[in-house]
Amino acid sequence: MNMIMVGLPYVENREKILTTLLAKEQIDEGLNLKEVANMTEGYTGEETLR
Repeated sequence: MNMIMVGLPYVENREKILTTLLAKEQIDEGLNLKEVANMTEGYTGEETLR
């Protein structure tokens, strides 16, 4: 089995992940996804939503 190693997402990409995955959810209008993305440094895309 071949494996491809993928690095952790940069802050801009974590913000895009959050924006995409929360697009259909009702979230507080004051929630700053850029700030949340900054708080999730070192997280994978999956871990960002936990």
